[in-house]
Amino acid sequence: MKNLLRVFIVLFLLTGLVIGTGGGLLAQEKAYTVYVVVHGGIGDPYWKKAEKGVKDAAALYPDLKVVYTGPEVFNFEKFMGYLEGAIAARPDGLIATMTSPPAMDELLRGAIAEGLPVIAIDSPDTRPPGKRIPYISYIGEVPYEGGVLGARETLKKFRPKRTIYGNHHPGALNIQERGQGWIDVMTDEGIPSEPLDITEDPIKGAEIMLAYIWAHPDTDCVFTGNMLRAETLVTRLEEEGMKPGVDVKISTFGMTPTTLDMIEDGKIIFSIDEQPYMQGYLGVAFMYLHMKYGFTPPREIPTLGLFPEEKIRLLRKLVEQGYR
Repeated sequence: MKNLLRVFIVLFLLTGLVIGTGGGLLAQEKAYTVYVVVHGGIGDPYWKKAEKGVKDAAALYPDLKVVYTGPEVFNFEKFMGYLEGAIAARPDGLIATMTSPPAMDELLRGAIAEGLPVIAIDSPDTRPPGKRIPYISYIGEVPYEGGVLGARETLKKFRPKRTIYGNHHPGALNIQERGQGWIDVMTDEGIPSEPLDITEDPIKGAEIMLAYIWAHPDTDCVFTGNMLRAETLVTRLEEEGMKPGVDVKISTFGMTPTTLDMIEDGKIIFSIDEQPYMQGYLGVAFMYLHMKYGFTPPREIPTLGLFPEEKIRLLRKLVEQGYR
């Protein structure tokens, strides 16, 4: 009887220990914090889609807090300030755009060396492998290939006399590399083409592109890196009595309901989709799985693709909802 009592007491104590330990583990279960820092501006429709993807993924995990931040309009110095602030907050993970890897190199390498996992979205470090910032995964466009895709798609539709590439984020190497892809293809075809700094301001950018067109009347093709710049240029050309899609053919990146309208009306010939929602969503999901379970995400997930013109009506609702 005494032996049975001893066994009961031991089992009771062990049960209490297990329950107590389990309860302690539950009470002390780690909560993760991730910062997402983008070069923005974060109010741009493109970046609102990325933000939606970030927030939708974050909502899946009750033990995850995500801070999405960046400058209101593109400004590399301010972006670096946000990046420094995010690292100083000592998060468990960092997701960031590799806007200018040489300028970001020292800061990110130091943080990574101290154990901070980093995932890149939207813009990669395209330097040779041995010189790249050692982030664990990249989700987004291969910028040079984006320019090549835009040029080749244009050449399927018509042969320009002269083209320009409107760089709306001077200082962002991914936007510069995208333009180089466009220019290289056009140059190989014997078509005069050059980059144009159109600033981060869509209105000012439209005036710069219009001035170039007036100065070079044979310019019949414009490729811009952002849909707001294309939309604004369409409006200005019409105000000047020109026919966008006829006198000047315009192609771009990204999509808003207005862009869809202009494509259906033939004023914009096509748009390329970088799928920013998916970039934000997968960035957060991959980071969470890496932090909590130690999973290694894919090294690179390219998200670039043409926005299919024949499916515009089907995709319109998704564009309006902020998914595409």
